[in-house]
Amino acid sequence: MSTCLATPDPIVKRSGGPRTAEGKEASRRNALKRGLRSKIVFPDDVEALVEQRTRDFIAEFAPASPYENVLVRDMAVSSVRIERCASLSVADLVRVADRAEFRWEYDRRMSVEDYAVKLPKDPERIAFGLRRTRQGTDFLIEHWDILRAIAREIGRWDDDQRRLAFDMLGIAHELRNTTIDVPAGDDAPRLIALADAQITMLREEQESILDDMDDAERAMAMAGMPVEEDATTMRLRKDESRARTDFAKARKELLRHRAEKTQEKSKAEPESTSDRPAPSSSTTDRPAPSSLTSDYFVTRSRVSMRAAVENPIKEPAIVEITAREVSTPNEQPRSRRARKELQRRARAAARKEAATR
Repeated sequence: MSTCLATPDPIVKRSGGPRTAEGKEASRRNALKRGLRSKIVFPDDVEALVEQRTRDFIAEFAPASPYENVLVRDMAVSSVRIERCASLSVADLVRVADRAEFRWEYDRRMSVEDYAVKLPKDPERIAFGLRRTRQGTDFLIEHWDILRAIAREIGRWDDDQRRLAFDMLGIAHELRNTTIDVPAGDDAPRLIALADAQITMLREEQESILDDMDDAERAMAMAGMPVEEDATTMRLRKDESRARTDFAKARKELLRHRAEKTQEKSKAEPESTSDRPAPSSSTTDRPAPSSLTSDYFVTRSRVSMRAAVENPIKEPAIVEITAREVSTPNEQPRSRRARKELQRRARAAARKEAATR
């Protein structure tokens, strides 16, 4: 039995991309479109503005570290992007005015088609939204007209057609188990009557309200004040908002970093000699005694000296002397409790001294 071995597919060797400096520089610009969100690669005119703005900001802020250099360049890039968006906004207003004059119906109908795609998922909200504009009611009238023609020609609607009628009426999926709003699929007269009623109502709304509103919105768009912005205008506005946010973040970070460095530098500097406290004359590490302790030792020494010359039996005299010595007018203890404690200790010391004699 012969074995047939499948030949492997030939390996396709890729080019590996550009190899020269000019080719690499060109390939970096392949994804470049407007340059409003770029960080490194810019169009030629924008790149020149970025370099000039970076030099101006370096001269103004004087960055002192590579990190500050990066923040200053981010500020320069963001400021150029802000100015670029402002200049493009003027051109965008001209574009909006031109399209309102020459392509108004086409653009509005395209927005209606994109909006109506969501009708099967959210019929209540989307059906109501379609009735807000003249082009949206045109969309509904066209579909009701088609359903009416099908009912006349075939005499019935299938499930998909009845589902479309429920969607255009704005009836939720949970409320479609009856035939009150939409007749049965084989009831051709009632189906035709339903379509006629909807078409008549939508046309009355167009003639009474929506036609005048559409003309007013078109006039405002031609004057540079569109009621609703399209995708291009929305993208440009978001780019400008993002550029302003980036500029504010870079500036805030630069100021924060400088304040932090200044604080660290002030902490690291040694204190001046004038601010240093005077050295203490004491060579011991023990804390100085309080005023109450000093008063106690002074009073105790005085009582001991007088007890040596007077009768130790006369204890009231000792008490009087102790009270007078403690209650001197210049250095009186701070509280009544402290004075009593000093008197008690003085009496005890006097008794001890008398007992030894």
